[in-house]
Amino acid sequence: PRLAHFRIVTFLMMLLFIDALFLQYAVGVTLARGPSVLLYFGFEYVILASATVSTVVKYALYTADSFVDNRWENKGLYVFYLELVTDLLHIFVYMMFFLIIMKYYGFPLHLMRDLYGTIRNFRTRVSDFIRYRRVTTNMNERFADATAEELER
Repeated sequence: PRLAHFRIVTFLMMLLFIDALFLQYAVGVTLARGPSVLLYFGFEYVILASATVSTVVKYALYTADSFVDNRWENKGLYVFYLELVTDLLHIFVYMMFFLIIMKYYGFPLHLMRDLYGTIRNFRTRVSDFIRYRRVTTNMNERFADATAEELER
């Protein structure tokens, strides 16, 4: 298993390194020559890098959970917050890209699908979280904790 963990982490770090190199190249060329198609690739590299970082953090959470003797109760909450922050970052990146493209080239109709999908995912996650909080609060109010005697039965 250690070799598998090493391979996975090495592969993810390699992906992140390649994204960073390509992003650096795209930013350098864009700053030197002005906006071009590399602007699009630069923003895509940011999205890919953030997705890779999110995957690394999820992998770390799942690995930490596997080393814990009992089930880690809050892992799902941490994964949810991670996905929420990742979606929020993607919304920010798509909005910046949308505004830059709009300034130089006009209305970017091709970006509307990505922007809409990301905003819809974010809104769905927030509403799921609000629903989850309501249900758990309601359950905590309606049902008392089980006593040791009740657990033995």
